[in-house]
Amino acid sequence: MNTVQREVEPEFGRQFSDNVKSARELRLLTQNELAILASISRPQIVRMESGSYSPDVPQLLRLAAALRVPLEYLTAGRWRPSSSLRGLAFDLHRLGIRDLEVSGSEVPGSLRHPEEVVALALAGDRPEVRVLEALPLVLAGVRLRVPLVNAFALSTGDKRVRTRLGWLCDITLILSKQSTFPATVVAPRSLEVLSKRFLRFVDKKAAPDTLGHPGNFTSRLLPWKRWHINYAGRLDDFLKRSQEAAGGIK
Repeated sequence: MNTVQREVEPEFGRQFSDNVKSARELRLLTQNELAILASISRPQIVRMESGSYSPDVPQLLRLAAALRVPLEYLTAGRWRPSSSLRGLAFDLHRLGIRDLEVSGSEVPGSLRHPEEVVALALAGDRPEVRVLEALPLVLAGVRLRVPLVNAFALSTGDKRVRTRLGWLCDITLILSKQSTFPATVVAPRSLEVLSKRFLRFVDKKAAPDTLGHPGNFTSRLLPWKRWHINYAGRLDDFLKRSQEAAGGIK
């Protein structure tokens, strides 16, 4: 039977071939056994592992099923999507940050829970400003489940995520009262509950959290003082960025 020869990009071909081979060896399968399980000819399996053949989509799906690995593993060598900004870009776009362009964005095998995306976006010493200041738009448009938010926040290993999220819940509720805010809060009660529950994690004895962008902590802005946060951005910055992300400002 004749098969269509597809050109394989050298870098992808090497990575894909290594991932197929390692997954096959992990399952203790021979090339012939994998060919039978995936309904793919053995010569094609051989060429995949040598980097000279790229499977079509149906073959790729059968291959992943036979190897018991996610597509992410075959294409990128990962069991789960990356938690970097490049790995979050598609999720953040889906959640409302429509203008987010990230060089080298990674195509995920599946999309994550909104609670996980928000937690990951807030983790680290210096969250991305263009994402951080657009998060009120995201929080307004989703119905966050408190137990999941807490679980994903803890899974980041960053104790600051919960207080940062509580701070952003307050900011979102304040901005939602302005006519120029580009979204309606679909679940204000869940934001209020998150704010109330996470407030107890504020450590006033520690240095204020700057999120990598220190500001003037003498500000009278209640959310900043309440959450012991010394971030340089102000309410107008969050409003403008939310408008931009929603497409309200070109």
